[in-house]
Amino acid sequence: MLHLAAVAGAAPGGAPRPNILLIMADDLGFSDLGAPGGEIRTPNIDRLAADGMRFTQFYNAAWCVLSRSALYSGLFPRPRWRLEGNMVTLGNVMRDAGYSTALIGKWDAGTGAANHPNARGFDEFYGFRGGARNYFRPVATRRPGGRRRAVRS
Repeated sequence: MLHLAAVAGAAPGGAPRPNILLIMADDLGFSDLGAPGGEIRTPNIDRLAADGMRFTQFYNAAWCVLSRSALYSGLFPRPRWRLEGNMVTLGNVMRDAGYSTALIGKWDAGTGAANHPNARGFDEFYGFRGGARNYFRPVATRRPGGRRRAVRS
């Protein structure tokens, strides 16, 4: 499952700030991307990696939901594996800093209205809230603002 978190904004006074695109892809191995030296050609991802910043000390936490929660919160993954109510997310921090935020992909970091991506700092959300979903044959997705859109194939 692909997961994108994107933020964009301008500093007070109109000074430009960098746009940030954070990509997390589940079920990829080190050799599946060209940028770290893999054998598969991935020119667009390679260009993003060459022009951007790489995380060199972010580690897989065995389950994608643990890795995703650690990425959202900046905290070491815990066996509870869901975001707790008092945890600040990347979306919260970036929105408070004046960025517009969006999350596209699988959330799977908690249920209920308090753990909806829109409630955790993401202005826009399109994707799935739970795990084990199929983008090619989706049953339902969420649009920006959390509105449900039925998709049948």
